[in-house]
Amino acid sequence: MEMTDILKTAVQRGASDVHIVIGNHPMIRVRGGIAPMDEFPKLTAEESKRLIYSILFDAHKAKFERNDGARLFLLPSRSFALSRQCSPSEKTASKRSCG
Repeated sequence: MEMTDILKTAVQRGASDVHIVIGNHPMIRVRGGIAPMDEFPKLTAEESKRLIYSILFDAHKAKFERNDGARLFLLPSRSFALSRQCSPSEKTASKRSCG
């Protein structure tokens, strides 16, 4: 499984974005709903990192490393954004941005 396989399938299905989350199949958003891509295996931490790093520049890899627990949202249009999601306890205990 390569990131290009996931992205090609996402485009064929009309997805607006792809979600790579450890422990889940790759997921796509189609018309506002999230659906697993069951034809791909569930992702381990190592596989998720390998897939993500295959498309990142070094500067983005460094940002991803600094944001423990970050999620990478891939848009089939070849653009992407890194987003860190905080737990409820982090939101109340910290003033830093988690978005």
